[in-house]
Amino acid sequence: MENHYFAWIQQNYPNTEMAKNQCDKATTAMMKEFPELTRVRGHVIDGFAHKHEHWWLATQDGSIVDPTAIQFSGILGYQPLDESQPQPIGKCRECGDYVYPNPEGMTEFCSNKCSKAYMSYLNNIF
Repeated sequence: MENHYFAWIQQNYPNTEMAKNQCDKATTAMMKEFPELTRVRGHVIDGFAHKHEHWWLATQDGSIVDPTAIQFSGILGYQPLDESQPQPIGKCRECGDYVYPNPEGMTEFCSNKCSKAYMSYLNNIF
């Protein structure tokens, strides 16, 4: 990583506590300081192979500049979202998968199957 990017990150997000959950804000601020960078939205795979929603920056040659990388226990990889594909509108209340725009107008469940399972669960506890 270029020294001026590293210096900015060290000055603004020097530790885990300051970086945690700040990727949107940090990438926006860093891009204002370095307009040659491009914001990228997607997922980061941490050192435990867990996937997290995340923002980072890319240089013109495609190198990654991640101002909040310190919040993760190592990084195995980055997966940019394909913005040409439908984007999720939330997460399913039943299984946790993403919910996408759908003809049924469901916004809380990824499928009718999950909707029925959740309603069955509620009926059993009340």
